[in-house]
Amino acid sequence: MKSRKLMFAATVNLVLLAISRPLPAQEEPARYHHYKLIDLGTFGGPGSGLFESQHILTNGGTLVGWADTNVPDPYAPNCADSDCVIQHGFKWQRSVLTDLGSLSSFNNSAAQATNARGLTVGSSENGLIDHY
Repeated sequence: MKSRKLMFAATVNLVLLAISRPLPAQEEPARYHHYKLIDLGTFGGPGSGLFESQHILTNGGTLVGWADTNVPDPYAPNCADSDCVIQHGFKWQRSVLTDLGSLSSFNNSAAQATNARGLTVGSSENGLIDHY
């Protein structure tokens, strides 16, 4: 019987202690990170994206990746992506999206990484079939 009373008293004390202490979120106002989300857009197609190697801005504020155009991929159904439209590499700097083009008129390209000097590495189709 004595242990029941002791257990009850300990439980009541814990409840009172929990109620009397403010929660950490109540102690100070919430702090928000100051991020800015920018939709870079496309070149007329349905999508755009970045590679895992290029998911951050350079110190100069440059970002590279790929964006869909509205031109159908001539190699359909063997397309570079499921949308079957031509993709081109892009460079985004100072709020301007620049189409980096491709090696020939109707081929896919993608910009994969850039350095602090603005040199960009990527890939492009050339219209030829690889033979192994």
